[in-house]
Amino acid sequence: MKRILLGVFALLNLPAIAAPAKLEIASGVYEGVERTSFTYNLLMVSENGEAAFISSSLSSGFLQMKRQTTKPAPLKCDALKCTVTFADAQLILAPDPGNGLRVLELHHDASEQHLLTDSYHLQPVQDLPAADRFTARHAELLRSTQAHDAAETPTLYLGIVGHAATSSIVALLEYPDGRVDVENYSFGKLVAIPHEKQSMPDTSNGIILKGAQGMMNLHLYQQGPLWVGHEAATLTSGLVMDIKPARFVRVQLSK
Repeated sequence: MKRILLGVFALLNLPAIAAPAKLEIASGVYEGVERTSFTYNLLMVSENGEAAFISSSLSSGFLQMKRQTTKPAPLKCDALKCTVTFADAQLILAPDPGNGLRVLELHHDASEQHLLTDSYHLQPVQDLPAADRFTARHAELLRSTQAHDAAETPTLYLGIVGHAATSSIVALLEYPDGRVDVENYSFGKLVAIPHEKQSMPDTSNGIILKGAQGMMNLHLYQQGPLWVGHEAATLTSGLVMDIKPARFVRVQLSK
């Protein structure tokens, strides 16, 4: 009996197991693209734990808003995830082991019936969001094409290159003379590289965009308004070192 009582007292004196700490999402701006719909998403997290959300269409050159919160909403977090609820959608946020946030976006109607679910990755913005830098750089082109010489006006595509946690927002500007400029908006820096456009062998709807240095090449197939394919990093020996998926949609310029 004495041993039993000692065992009971030992159990009663065990230290309490600490509850897991709640997840904290650093304040700042996060951006990313939902690849299927080419929707650009921007999440702004304030220091007081509230979030605002904006989404726009890549096919409009970031100009057509698809969703914009009228006021910030509080982040509600547990040990594994944070949730923020807006008027017509709920975002479930979890940290990505590599970088940024994994997002599950749930859409609902006025009666809170589920309509649609999207998933994508958001990366922290180091400087200005890609949408701001792109629209500032190409403001005149996006406003109107009427004042431009047809021989100088490029066909514009926006898309995403790479896997979720390391993807880049990229613009293609295809000029009538065959020149193609590739602008990479990743990591807060703009890198614009001229590419040579070549037809892909054995197909009528494929092109290869060869970079000036010859190492980073885009292999793309046309599917209606889309270019779909991959970016390949190739050594001078011809050995392929890396392949990343690539998807682009044509930007509809105003008339």
